[in-house]
Amino acid sequence: MASNLHPSKASGEFMEDTLAKNTGIIKAVWARIAIARSLGLTEPPDEKKKSDNEGTELAERTIFGDQRNLFHAAITVNCGRKITDDEFFPRLCKLHLERGAEMLRSDWELAGHRRDDFLLRLAENLPLLHAPQPGFVPPPGISASITLDVGTVSDSKEKLTWELNRASNPHVAVVGTTGSGKTYFVKEMLAQVAEKTKHKLPFIFFDYARGDVAADKAFIRATGASVVSIPSQPAPLSAFPVCNTELQITQQAYHLTKIFRDVAPGIGIRQEQRLVQAVQAAYAQTGGQPPDFYMLRAILEAEGEDDSLMGVIRRLTDMNLFPSQQQDGALQARELTTRSWIIDLHQLSELRELVVFLMLDSLRSYFNRLPDQKVNAANGTKEMRCLFVIDEAHNFLQKDKAQVLEKGLRELRGKGVGIWMLSQNPDDLEQPHYNYGREVNFHMCLKVLDAKPKILPGLYGVPLAEAKAWAAKLSTFNGEGICRHPTAPKGFCKVNIRQFWQRKG
Repeated sequence: MASNLHPSKASGEFMEDTLAKNTGIIKAVWARIAIARSLGLTEPPDEKKKSDNEGTELAERTIFGDQRNLFHAAITVNCGRKITDDEFFPRLCKLHLERGAEMLRSDWELAGHRRDDFLLRLAENLPLLHAPQPGFVPPPGISASITLDVGTVSDSKEKLTWELNRASNPHVAVVGTTGSGKTYFVKEMLAQVAEKTKHKLPFIFFDYARGDVAADKAFIRATGASVVSIPSQPAPLSAFPVCNTELQITQQAYHLTKIFRDVAPGIGIRQEQRLVQAVQAAYAQTGGQPPDFYMLRAILEAEGEDDSLMGVIRRLTDMNLFPSQQQDGALQARELTTRSWIIDLHQLSELRELVVFLMLDSLRSYFNRLPDQKVNAANGTKEMRCLFVIDEAHNFLQKDKAQVLEKGLRELRGKGVGIWMLSQNPDDLEQPHYNYGREVNFHMCLKVLDAKPKILPGLYGVPLAEAKAWAAKLSTFNGEGICRHPTAPKGFCKVNIRQFWQRKG
């Protein structure tokens, strides 16, 4: 039988004297949370880092309860190899606990020693650990090579291609001013994906600005996509995943609250706590099955307090932006991603960003539960499962302090999911809180009127000495763009892009 775990004196006292006393959550639970916090990092902890064993000992059952197998699986994945029971506890659990306790101490300091701010910060950073689902078989992805015809290199007239699932990641950023052809270019790329995969690689296209993608019957025929026009129809996806444990429910409650706090108007500390409690109460009523916003509204209305949170929930339900669980349209992510969708948002005058972030977060949660994508050792192709396309992404990037897109770009690249962003200027990708451009493999810059020269070398491979001249040239482009091209003499090229409207028939 494995011996008990002895945390270091500093970690033990921090969990007992600071966290337990300020939150009412016992030390053993904080030990479990510290381990989960450490598992939010992809690399394993440093096994050479030493710590004392002077803290009060904790038994394995006391820390994990009935979640031992879940944490054993998570630490196995983090190690990248099979581990024995003796390695798991106490040795590896001790390493993760010590690292996680340091991270929690940093969270506590950054929250200014304020309980509510600390708990919200914690919910942002904890990984959503999901228990294995017996009998769950992930839907098959596409493992064959998906090579897309981008266009023709202007100088050499050679065909330029991009292999979607052999690149370091399948993420795309296409920038260009209105009328530059970026939407037609991306529609052409998606039509090729549909052709080459026989419609087996689905996409979800968030049509933000004009509804012109949803109205393009030729594109719908070519891709087989279904169209949902919000608010005439509710979003076809539940914003709530299945939660199998109390920890998952608590994480989901704080995670959803963070999205509301950062995106919805007028949500303060008091509203955050009310929403956390309402989500927890809703899951308690459903036994861990997905609740809905109508249930949240009933719980909040029963409290008799009419505030900014109630106003947002009331708008979500009065406008029927998400379906109730009693309606046939309330799909879970696994059902939604069996085919392609165009989500037409252009008639939704308010809460657009909130609707998109809630849908994207539900999808991100689902794909994070799946095993990592398979990689063909013979040819290097990677399994692909879905594409998310964000039109007019600049409207979302500046509000993504909720980290939905940021986490999606980082976490889903290994799950066979590509995030494609359409925006108006290369500068949109470099927000004060995060540089989205560094997570993207394929960059294309079309006509831009006011491009900053300094950004062109990093994104497109333009030599620094030529960046100013190319920034001026971008304003004259017509159906043209620049992108990295490793075999070109200068490492980049100007290309005449393929556009969907040029297709015949």
